[in-house]
Amino acid sequence: MKFKIIVQFVFSVWLLISINFFLLRCLPGTPLDHMESFNFIVQQQWVKDLSLDQPLLHQYFGYLKNILKGDLGPSISFAGLSVGEVIEGHISVSLGLNVLALGLVFFLALALMAGDLLHPGTWPSRGTYMISISIISAPSVLLAPLMILILSVRWGWFPGAFLSSPYHYILPAVILALRPAVYLAKTLSLFM
Repeated sequence: MKFKIIVQFVFSVWLLISINFFLLRCLPGTPLDHMESFNFIVQQQWVKDLSLDQPLLHQYFGYLKNILKGDLGPSISFAGLSVGEVIEGHISVSLGLNVLALGLVFFLALALMAGDLLHPGTWPSRGTYMISISIISAPSVLLAPLMILILSVRWGWFPGAFLSSPYHYILPAVILALRPAVYLAKTLSLFM
């Protein structure tokens, strides 16, 4: 049974990697199209470094081999760095933010459930229900900017940008945690 799960996992990862590779190759142009300001020699070196001068299957197998080695190639946006180095430089911020958001998911889910369970049918229960429906109904692309506009720009409670101190992590973590907290609260309240 475990072997079957491992095979399915490996197959799924390979399929996603392959779809990603071939879909990107179907797009018009190359990753170097925005580098028109570079001279011809520099562009040709990039074409060689990225194996864009090779046949498609050669590019694909080279891509798979590099992924298996953990080499994600050179970064086009950050000159002189590999993609792995760019990820390594920013992973601590992402991990810190996501760990904080995960903790907030459980805290907010318990807070939302408390209104429903402690006083069913009263204004706290109806209030948490209205807040939950509003959070679930609002698209993510609207909810985050709206919260930044209200909590940061209008009221000035939280900084709206940069993660330079622990205080700066609060608003992004709350925004990341809201929707999962509502889903978790609604799911757990079904079992109460």
